[in-house]
Amino acid sequence: MADHNAPSQQLSGNILLADDEDIILLTVKLMLEQFGFTVDTATNGLEAVNMVNGQAEYCAVILDLSMPVMGGIEAMDQIKASNPDLPVVLASGDSTDDLPLSQHEPDAFLTKPITRDKARATFEMLMDICKKKKR
Repeated sequence: MADHNAPSQQLSGNILLADDEDIILLTVKLMLEQFGFTVDTATNGLEAVNMVNGQAEYCAVILDLSMPVMGGIEAMDQIKASNPDLPVVLASGDSTDDLPLSQHEPDAFLTKPITRDKARATFEMLMDICKKKKR
């Protein structure tokens, strides 16, 4: 059984965060950096897809569901098509019941507002998944 009073593990890795709202990019980026991640940002889904398909190595991608140019679902489908093992987290102020149909399932879903506890729990779970896939 986990000791919830013990300090949480330091997280690490490079995360791509895509959202069209500057305040969310800034606050979530700072939160993730406090956890130990390096964070790259994109302002739409197409930019995120291009960054993933470029030279950068990401341990996870966070995509806002509703963005201009290309939304989170379409971006997730394109990312998962070329990088099926890359964890993708969708974020939205809407419930998961309203998610449009997709070719792929997100690895996690964060409901906005994204709190520190929700984000940390999600990324601890994703990092465990990443470690198991690398074995």
